[in-house]
Amino acid sequence: MRIGIVTRYASIVGGAQSYLSRLVLRLAARGHDIAFVSELVSWPDSEPIVASRLPIPIWSAEQLGFDAVLRRLADWKPEVVLMQGPGEPTWAERIADAFATVFRAENYFGTCISGTKTTCWPTTTPCSRVFGPACLLHYFPRRCGGLNPFTMWRLYRRERHNNRLLRKFRAILTLSEHMRQEFVRHGVPADRVIRLPFPVSESACLSDAVPPTRDREAFHLLFLGRMDRLKGGDLLLRALPLIGQHLGRPVHLDMAGEGPERVSWEGLAEEVTSVCHGVTVRFHGWVRSDKRNELLRQADLLVVPSIWPEPFGHVGLEAAQHGVPAVAFAVGGIPEWLQDGVTGRLAPSDPPTVEGLAEAICACLADDSKLAALRRNAYEFASRFSMDSHVEVMEEVFRRVVG
Repeated sequence: MRIGIVTRYASIVGGAQSYLSRLVLRLAARGHDIAFVSELVSWPDSEPIVASRLPIPIWSAEQLGFDAVLRRLADWKPEVVLMQGPGEPTWAERIADAFATVFRAENYFGTCISGTKTTCWPTTTPCSRVFGPACLLHYFPRRCGGLNPFTMWRLYRRERHNNRLLRKFRAILTLSEHMRQEFVRHGVPADRVIRLPFPVSESACLSDAVPPTRDREAFHLLFLGRMDRLKGGDLLLRALPLIGQHLGRPVHLDMAGEGPERVSWEGLAEEVTSVCHGVTVRFHGWVRSDKRNELLRQADLLVVPSIWPEPFGHVGLEAAQHGVPAVAFAVGGIPEWLQDGVTGRLAPSDPPTVEGLAEAICACLADDSKLAALRRNAYEFASRFSMDSHVEVMEEVFRRVVG
């Protein structure tokens, strides 16, 4: 099958792009012809989604212009187009009008005025409202975004356009039941919203993971993702003194990623480590797959402190492949892969607090035998899934769309 893949970034800037990189490899290995289209060329210091060794045509709208890319894609004659993470609404609509398009939802496209599905007053809380004109009334009082009325109106018009665009997609694919229900609540027919099996591409050997914590002096925590306010990195940093005090052992935190909050978080980390003996933090910036795997092998625990309702949370399943349990707030699609007390711990999310996060982390680390069991459970859970079963369902959707 000839499959065009359209996305916003040409490089890996988070879990969604890491997933797309694995998907391209697997689709090509299964005999499909692939063409790759991105809106933007790259992100500094990050690796490309499509490896240069692959014989796949790659076109960028940033380099060639939208019209030229559309012409090249049309000349290539895809049977189906898989779209993930579009940025420009009119661009997404032109793709949907021109080709049989399947949308792979990685965010709250067309279902939230700010795209975060989160209100920030009086506390930061996931929002369950169905998108519509009433969102304009709540935007300022509930702090859904900034305080500029022109920005509010621009965002509303954009998401209203995206909401209508949802009906033009031949099918919508999600990785969580949480997101499947979100689109159904917004009027997309239920038979056109398909939840895919979890995408696990390759399993690390559990024996290659870090040895039980009792063989090391310090606990190793890992944050892996975009450094954005709603990712909750500040809550994790503020929780470190409580964790160190409760466990009575050194605590080291690796923070890998990039984003607008990095400078602020680095300052906060300096404050915390300067007054807390035994607490250390290291920032790595964006890391490539080999470095990411190294950090996972060293980690005792992955922390996903997101305070917005994560549509899925790819990084948690990736960590589980390495036998690394996770702690996260119980938001969005996270509880679908994080089984509380089995593959990690869920912290209370109404509202998410530093104390709740610290307590959940300590519950995983306080007992070495319990931590070892969590590691085994996480690895065994991830081993139930495969990228092939994920792609097989996707191929069935493609065949149905083409038919």
